Amino acid sequence: MSDTIDVVDFGSQLQFTFGDLRLYSGPRSVGGLAHSFRVMQRVFPLLSPDGPPERREIRVRTAHPGPGVRDGIEFVTRAVVEDRFRHDPQFARIDGGDRMAWWVFEFAYRDRIVTAHARQEFVPEDLMRFALLGRKATADERGRFLAEIEKMSKLVLAAQPDEIYDIVEPTGL
Repeated sequence: MSDTIDVVDFGSQLQFTFGDLRLYSGPRSVGGLAHSFRVMQRVFPLLSPDGPPERREIRVRTAHPGPGVRDGIEFVTRAVVEDRFRHDPQFARIDGGDRMAWWVFEFAYRDRIVTAHARQEFVPEDLMRFALLGRKATADERGRFLAEIEKMSKLVLAAQPDEIYDIVEPTGL
């Protein structure tokens, strides 16, 4: 498998690497950014088996509120600025407790919908606890949170997309 994401935009094929996404998003939210990269690699071939999807026809819904996930998906699909991206807290997973609640992604393209759930081993156990502290976190807790995000990014990028995500509801519209 290529380590890129391919889409078509107005007849031109575009190819994105994780480095491209990181340049767009910056260093802060690298864990969510890594997940956005890998989940698109996982679902795009299922959405468009005959070749790269048209980037401006992809719709996304996720329970994940983080900027890394949003930035990665926006950079590749333009779904945020074109109002095809929806952060939906009600879409949260109920399996896996708080740790896994945010890690659900639904992509729709033409007549297909694919929903992917991250597997537990690709989401550090303490990540949600640190994320929920927000502005109340101490400097030490913020440092540990950033370390967990970096650890998650490396773990996700070292794995193949089909090792990270279970496809739970591939359906037609």
